[in-house]
Amino acid sequence: MKEKINDMILDWDVDQHLRICADGVLWETIPEQAYMEHDTEGRIYLKDALHKTLRKIDTGFSKGMLMELSDFRQSEIALALSVSVDITSNEVYCSLSTIKEDHQIHKINWPAPFTFEEKKDTYYTLLTVQQGILLPNTWENEVKRLPFHGQFCCADAYMPWFSQIKDGNGYIAIIRQPWDAGYDIDHPANGPYTHVGVYWLSSLHEMRYTRTISYQFVKQADHNTMCQIYKRYVKEIGHFTTLKEKAIRNPHVEDLIGCMFVHKGIKTHVSKNSDFFDPQNPDKNNSLTTFKKREEEVKEYAEKGVKQLYYHLDGWAQPGYDNQHPDYFPICEEAGGQEAYTIYWIQ
Repeated sequence: MKEKINDMILDWDVDQHLRICADGVLWETIPEQAYMEHDTEGRIYLKDALHKTLRKIDTGFSKGMLMELSDFRQSEIALALSVSVDITSNEVYCSLSTIKEDHQIHKINWPAPFTFEEKKDTYYTLLTVQQGILLPNTWENEVKRLPFHGQFCCADAYMPWFSQIKDGNGYIAIIRQPWDAGYDIDHPANGPYTHVGVYWLSSLHEMRYTRTISYQFVKQADHNTMCQIYKRYVKEIGHFTTLKEKAIRNPHVEDLIGCMFVHKGIKTHVSKNSDFFDPQNPDKNNSLTTFKKREEEVKEYAEKGVKQLYYHLDGWAQPGYDNQHPDYFPICEEAGGQEAYTIYWIQ
């Protein structure tokens, strides 16, 4: 089914091939990457639904299409998917909700990633991993598995968006409900492609609420353009806070200006059932540094001329870093215990 809305053309079929033509630039998804993960049946492709309906929708402020999928052989779930264009902003909204739940569906990948197949450094992907990543299609290293599986609101994506730009034409995808969501990334060594797409996780074994991702398509764009778009979005929803505003709430914010940032740890213990456990190198799974040692390091920084220091200390609890949350106490005995910890902080 094809529809022209303003200067944009949507073309979507029940086999999950979505084409969006914006400003004369075509973006099309990979149907085989629209699927669900079932606890016992594994991967279930959306295009394999036995019952599919697709119709046009017009809400007055947006136009698009609504698709309903049901009768999957491996699952009783029924889905409602919509792709629509805001007629004032030209933003494309893709929303997913359930008509009928299946408590064994724990992940849904939809909409599928766009094809991004040119081996050119003018084709690049923007990810909000920690301080940010600009990944050209020609990058020589494989990028496939991220430490936290691409989940938003953590180090894999501090901000809930990603972007792709090809020869100056790009899109930014903003995830409107990021708390049960993430993204998959697939970039083989040396390219020639990079595929990135959103996934939605169940909440207490149900999808339970509508999930929405919005796309803005931009010409003559670069990474700064996309950052500015996201900044405007954060202001629109009332989440933007300046450093000056933070300092009014907490005057200690001013103390951070000009600080060196140091991240250190005390104890690490990686359990055998963790994804991070390394059976080939057991020494990597456990480590311990005393509070006294960390205290000496801070003094060394001061002796070398560091006058302002933000010292982030992890793993000071008995069970070790990222173990037993939220019951984090007692303080690590092998590192010096409560007494050494108290002296360390008082100094």
